[in-house]
Amino acid sequence: MHMQKEETTGDHQEFDEMYRRTQAEIYKFIRYRVADKELAKDVLQETYYVAYKKWDILCEHSNPMGWLINTAKNKIRELNKSLKKIECEVGLDADDYNFKIGRAWCRETVYNRLVSEAVAETAAT
Repeated sequence: MHMQKEETTGDHQEFDEMYRRTQAEIYKFIRYRVADKELAKDVLQETYYVAYKKWDILCEHSNPMGWLINTAKNKIRELNKSLKKIECEVGLDADDYNFKIGRAWCRETVYNRLVSEAVAETAAT
C-alpha cells in the first residue's frame, strides 16, 4: 500500500511539472483560436483535465506537447459546436451577426444573453 501512495505522489509532481512547463504555450495556442478570454481559460482547464485523467498515457507519450495541442483542438471543436447550437437555440437574427465586428462579438453576445437568462431564472425561483 505504501508504495502505491508514493507512486501517486510522484505522478502528481510529474503532472504539476509538465503543467508548469507547457501551460503558457498551450494557452497561447488556444487564445489564438478562441477570441473570448474566459472561454479560452475554460478550454485550457478542460485540456488539462483530460491530460490529468489520461496521465498514464501522456507521461509515456513520445510528444506530450503534440498530445496536449491535439486535445486542445478537440476541446475547441467541442466549444464551437456548443456555441453554434446555442446560437440556434437562442435564435439570433441577422442583426446579431454584425459582420464588421465578427464572430467573437457574436460569441460574447450569446454568452452574455445566457448569463442574463440564468440570472433571471435564478431570481424568479
